Amino acid sequence: MTDLFTKVYATSSISDILDSLLDALPFFGDADPLPNQPSSSSSPSSPPQSPRAPSLTADSPAGCSQSKISSIKASGYDGDNVPKNTVDKNYNTRWADNGIGSFIQYKLESSDIICRIDIAWHKGDVRTSDFTVSVSKDGSKFVKVLSSESSGETIYLERYIIPDSALAAKYVRITVNGNTENDWASITEVRILSQSSPPSGNHTLVYDLTSSETRTILPIQMKLPDGTWSQPVKYNFDTGASLPTDVAPEFLSAFGYGPDGVGSDPSKRITLPGKIKIVGLDGEFDLPVMVQDKAHYDLFRDQPPPIRYPLLRVADILTEVSMVFTNEETTIRLRDVPIPELADISKLISLPDLQRRDGTPTSGYQWMRVDFINPSTGGAIEDWFGLNTGDDKLVLKKQSVADVLQLPLTRTSSCNYDSESTIVFKEASKPAKLDSAPVQVREETCQFARGGEPRNFGGGPAFLSEYTLILWDMHRALLPV
Repeated sequence: MTDLFTKVYATSSISDILDSLLDALPFFGDADPLPNQPSSSSSPSSPPQSPRAPSLTADSPAGCSQSKISSIKASGYDGDNVPKNTVDKNYNTRWADNGIGSFIQYKLESSDIICRIDIAWHKGDVRTSDFTVSVSKDGSKFVKVLSSESSGETIYLERYIIPDSALAAKYVRITVNGNTENDWASITEVRILSQSSPPSGNHTLVYDLTSSETRTILPIQMKLPDGTWSQPVKYNFDTGASLPTDVAPEFLSAFGYGPDGVGSDPSKRITLPGKIKIVGLDGEFDLPVMVQDKAHYDLFRDQPPPIRYPLLRVADILTEVSMVFTNEETTIRLRDVPIPELADISKLISLPDLQRRDGTPTSGYQWMRVDFINPSTGGAIEDWFGLNTGDDKLVLKKQSVADVLQLPLTRTSSCNYDSESTIVFKEASKPAKLDSAPVQVREETCQFARGGEPRNFGGGPAFLSEYTLILWDMHRALLPV
């Protein structure tokens, strides 16, 4: 019996063992239902005085308010130390579970942007607990938004700010990876705060698939009958009226290019059913699509569209775009953009009448991109917009908020030009201010090379309101103010 006792409590402190034995005593009275939350008129019952006062120095993000919790579950619990004790507004009760990775999970009444979480730790004034916070929309796929540890200075609620969170979550999970004394997870109170509505301000549409404007560019690879994969094909989503009449009602895009000869070879033509999943703060929605490998690479809807597709707005923040064919899923974009703190996202537009100097269309080359480099992130590409002129279009991908702009432009096909060009930028906060960066089309390198020094826009978040590309004295505004 002594050996068994030793094995069971090998990782527990004497105080935890005593607490567990006390908690095992019979509990008199009926169990209370999950308390209604939040209640502004009540506060947690005071515990015995802590040797040190609570330290809550972190400021809450604007618009944070306490979330309502509909249910709670956990990896396990010890005796009467059940999960619902963490929301009973009583510091003298707790949830406890033994083992590294023990977790407690809260389901919210609505999907909100989690901006802060307050946790009171059992024995929080004498030991430090290591923990993570993860969020999920469906309760199965979780994304970690915080890794931290308790202060070790208080048994009261400690405040933890969720940094730059842009995920709409219905589930919040706290995972405890032990403490400085043992492997127990033990929490007395939890409060979850969220932003239930987007920040105030102007909301620019990101994706509105009922519009006639070009929306985004997606790369697709197709598996051919001989088992090989095609080269990546880029598509511009477009639901405009100037489409082939036989597919116009359900047509998404025919703008793309692939390996030479594949589209013209009937033996290699294939059709792939699939869907495009678009995820934002307002939820997610799927677009049933069909990709048909033929001469001009049609991408069209698999069924009639609903009356109106949901809109994703700047404040909603696009978090994921995936393309799914059969059992293969290709993630197009997974980088969250916290708005308005870091960046703004613009409408995407097309420019069908761009011409060469001699007046002929620019269909001779197909793809260029401008990378906006933020040196403060170690040179990683922060934001970019693409210029796709393969079908005489310029497509603005996204506005950028890089403090220093460098402009390397590249293209993929043969180059036949050598001429000076300029890209002009205008800041939204300073409409009268124009800045420009000269670029040059170089035949030998197939690149637009930046000329001169990078332009600095003042060192702070600046929303660019206009891009103008000047090619051979042909002025085209990509994004009007």
